[in-house]
Amino acid sequence: MAAKFLDDSYFNNAYYAKVGGISLEEMNALELDFLLRCDFRLHVVPEDFDSVCERLGRLLTPEDVEPGTMLPTENSGVARAQAGDGAGRAVAYA
Repeated sequence: MAAKFLDDSYFNNAYYAKVGGISLEEMNALELDFLLRCDFRLHVVPEDFDSVCERLGRLLTPEDVEPGTMLPTENSGVARAQAGDGAGRAVAYA
């Protein structure tokens, strides 16, 4: 959905279904279900995005984050998770 919403050029659902390992019918049904659940409102304001990132970040434990994973930072920037700090905590650097 993001590609269709944001890009002028994107692959069709048959491609995404094949890559995702599901049937075209299921892909179409999932797309319609998603659109109905969000009332066809696909634009996300930065404040909502940041809020969801923050809430998801609180759910993660250091074991959930692999080194090199892109993580949101407090100022809406992005950091890459490092291997750890030796105390069992994931460390991210901007």
